[in-house]
Amino acid sequence: MKTLDPDFTQSLSNKTLTLCWCWLITRIDGAMLGFTNLDQSFVIDGVTYNSFTGFDPTAAQSSEGVDKLDSQNLKGILDNAGISKVDIQSGIYQNAEVRRFIVDYANPPTSLTTDPPQHIELATGYLADFKQNNLGYEVKVKSDLSYLENNIGTTTSKTCR
Repeated sequence: MKTLDPDFTQSLSNKTLTLCWCWLITRIDGAMLGFTNLDQSFVIDGVTYNSFTGFDPTAAQSSEGVDKLDSQNLKGILDNAGISKVDIQSGIYQNAEVRRFIVDYANPPTSLTTDPPQHIELATGYLADFKQNNLGYEVKVKSDLSYLENNIGTTTSKTCR
């Protein structure tokens, strides 16, 4: 069982919960973008988690077994969330790391590296399979385990290539 910060644990036992979802996207150039489903922005580790109505995650699909991998789709309006059409076309978001977690917005953590943690880490993954139209984009967030599906190299033998 994971040990959480006592103040965070106390907030989980309150009759009224003040929790929000967060997504931290780290692009391949190292730039970090934070998003939240809360109606106001806040800062963790110097990254502003912006609340945007143009950023819409779908339900996460989760299942057991290596052949059943977790995934989630994110939909957004271009430029509304700081993600531009030019950036997507340049590939700067392809394979960008994604962290999904929950925080108490009444008392958000100052850092995601505190021990014990003041957040609940839900999943990590990466961005793949971008689809884009005139108004926005949709991208699949794949589980880190989905890297195991990728072929690396070719299989050969003495008599066959």
